[in-house]
Amino acid sequence: MLKIFKDHPGTLVGVLLGVGLLGTFWVSLSSSTFIAHESSILRLPLLSWGRNVPTIFSRDFLMFSDGQFRPLSYALIAVVRTFVGADNVLFWHLWLLAFHTLNTILVFVLVRHFSEHVWSAGLSAVIFGFHPLSAVVVHNINYFHYVFGLTLYLATFYCYLSYVRTSRKRTYVGAMVWFVLGVFASKVMFALPFILVAYEVLYRRSGLRTTLARLLPFAAVSLLVFPLYWFYKPHPLQYKYIEFPAGSGWYSFLSVVGATGWYAKGLLLGWELPAVLHEVVEQIFRFFHWKVLVWGMVDLGILLGGGWVLWRKRWAGLGIFLLFGALLPFASTSWNGVEEYVSWTYLYVPLVGWAFLVGGIADGLWAFRRKVRVGAAAMLCLIGVYYGVQQVRLHLVFRSALGYWSRVVELDPNSEVATLELGKAYLERGEREEALRFLFSPVRTGLRAPCLAMSRTYGEEGDLLAAAIHLGMVGEKEDGLLLQEYEMASSQIFYAAGAPDHAEAALGRNLIANPYNVAAMERLAEIWLLKGYFKAARRLLDRALELGPSHPAVARMRARLRPEGLKPEGLAAYRNAPASEAPQVVHPPDPNWLRYVLEGVSDLRLREEIVRTSERHRADPVVQMEAGVSLLKDGRFPQALSKLRVATEMLSSSAYAWAMRCWAASEAGAYREAEEAGRRAQELDPQSPTVQNVLGILYSTLRGDPRDPAYRRRLERAIAHYQRALQLNPRDAAAHSNLGDVLKRAGRIEEAMEHFRQAVRIQPSLAEPHYNLANLLSAQGKLEEAIEHYRQALRARKDFVEAHNNLGVALLKVGRIEEAIEHFRRALLLKPDSVRARDNLKMALSMRRR
Repeated sequence: MLKIFKDHPGTLVGVLLGVGLLGTFWVSLSSSTFIAHESSILRLPLLSWGRNVPTIFSRDFLMFSDGQFRPLSYALIAVVRTFVGADNVLFWHLWLLAFHTLNTILVFVLVRHFSEHVWSAGLSAVIFGFHPLSAVVVHNINYFHYVFGLTLYLATFYCYLSYVRTSRKRTYVGAMVWFVLGVFASKVMFALPFILVAYEVLYRRSGLRTTLARLLPFAAVSLLVFPLYWFYKPHPLQYKYIEFPAGSGWYSFLSVVGATGWYAKGLLLGWELPAVLHEVVEQIFRFFHWKVLVWGMVDLGILLGGGWVLWRKRWAGLGIFLLFGALLPFASTSWNGVEEYVSWTYLYVPLVGWAFLVGGIADGLWAFRRKVRVGAAAMLCLIGVYYGVQQVRLHLVFRSALGYWSRVVELDPNSEVATLELGKAYLERGEREEALRFLFSPVRTGLRAPCLAMSRTYGEEGDLLAAAIHLGMVGEKEDGLLLQEYEMASSQIFYAAGAPDHAEAALGRNLIANPYNVAAMERLAEIWLLKGYFKAARRLLDRALELGPSHPAVARMRARLRPEGLKPEGLAAYRNAPASEAPQVVHPPDPNWLRYVLEGVSDLRLREEIVRTSERHRADPVVQMEAGVSLLKDGRFPQALSKLRVATEMLSSSAYAWAMRCWAASEAGAYREAEEAGRRAQELDPQSPTVQNVLGILYSTLRGDPRDPAYRRRLERAIAHYQRALQLNPRDAAAHSNLGDVLKRAGRIEEAMEHFRQAVRIQPSLAEPHYNLANLLSAQGKLEEAIEHYRQALRARKDFVEAHNNLGVALLKVGRIEEAIEHFRRALLLKPDSVRARDNLKMALSMRRR
């Protein structure tokens, strides 16, 4: 053994590197932080066995890979998943570590190709293998395509260098094979020809004919496969790309150049890891931004310096080209149109360039005197030790989701991603108050993700009203994969509430967005069993078996839909089974609750229940906010304002919360507070229709003399805000109704009527526009049409006192006295102190001599 190591020192170095990496990673090998996470690719049914490889190479799979075509990495995981479960955390950590170790050894072999000294190559391998950046990538199974892509990248480079040295055709063929495989694994492979050109032209100074002969096949493969990355996109029903501002095609390029300082800190010093980089890096849209100019000159200077060093036959310059070239595929949003336009993971391949550069510097030290050489070598070795210590510290952070995201929040307290994930980690531990503190931290601007998390949690606990409140706060339904999160949460609530038809519809929409969601299939099969659709449930199981036979959801379906249970005799046994096994009796939910979930419309009783729910969930700002809105609708303005003050204290970055506070303050007469809240809401989100609508309410709240210029200016300002709200969302029925009300007060009756009609067309279940339109029609003498709209208002809101009273007046005018008496009496039952209803009832009764 010792003789082998003596004769082949590279073997010894490889063994030492493998043992060292295993030792540093050991403390976190059992961590499930990014292996068993809900977003882990191991949870994808298509990756649960090898028979899905053809689908993985199809367009359908792109919706699971950020819209990027990189199927080979996923296909390899699918093959392995046929034999290894997704919950085998240790195996998948070792799997990632094995490829990282192979990459480290390849770095050693490549540097050894250029260097005459083993220790220079060993130092390069240590820099790469033990750098803290590698821990960020190697711990996350979703980044396997970077790790595997680098393996093929380095293997191609090594075979190409071997061909140049030996002229053996089989090594060139090997380089081409690895390259072809690589372009199907990671787009970073397209940067390799750039490195090879620098190597041939600057370092070897090969002739034009030789360079073209060697590199044209690589260019040809790139041109053939490149369109798959550029034009091959997922179906828009299934995936929605990040939308960047118009004219920002170079958006990520300028931002990446401006982020050079951040990248340098991470690459050279291992600092700021693992902060969410795209949240802390400034978004730059102008070429003449000072950061772009300064760092652009620095980057250009380093690149030119690397070219000069290569021209001087110093292979360390190749490290500069490896470093910059690997970032080319991530330079523009036109090709890398994802939210993470900058990311630490993109530095995993450039890390090879840094390792090359350090190895080249170490190799150059042999030309100096012994003392200088030893001192400099000691300093370089200390860099390796420093990286190793930093990496171990990161491994300790990775041991739990709570520890990891706490570290990220410590680095960037304003990180929305980190506070969301930290809140979810506390939810899993059952620490509700801590979870809510981070899920709805003051830095959060959007409520979609935390509300979905809380909706699922409350739904699992059976607190369906709280779950519905959070689901309603999710806001606009997104397209593609984002839709399935909403529909899964809504189907859970509907099913638990006893509304299987609505749950079935939600799951159908879910499967349109993601036809490979076996969890949705499982829930849908359960509903079909409940309805007695046994054959349909069986067909759904067959489909799920095709997708992922080892997926946990499929296993549960198989247990429920065992083959003997679906044969004729099995069906009879199933129907006659004990109560615990027979289809359960469905108790439909209260219609008002169902209407609230579907349309966001609540009656008086439900609003009172929402307020009571807020007393049970005092730490939940979303429940407090909805309680405030309910109190607003009931005219209890001081109590509503109190609730909404609490909500804005917790959700200080939520434009919606500030808008609701503005509304409550304006109704309560606290106009200075209302104006301040409205200003804050508009600063946070000037493009929000809700904010513009509430500002319209603010400026239309004060009553006054229509002849007063100040009053008319406020009305015009209100009209402008309502019109802006409708520009942003033309189908906002409430904005149409509110605008109609202000136009009516401004004397623009025909315009007002048109907006009331628009409101009732868009949302017939909204009571106020029906009521307002009926009042205008009644004033114009169109009594029959007015009566119909009063009735529509009462269908939408049975406790609408004013609608009962005015309907009674209209009925009196057309001679339907008995019906009018009935409505006056209903108005008095709802509001016994209504003077108008009492006087109208007296008049109607006197007309009947009663």
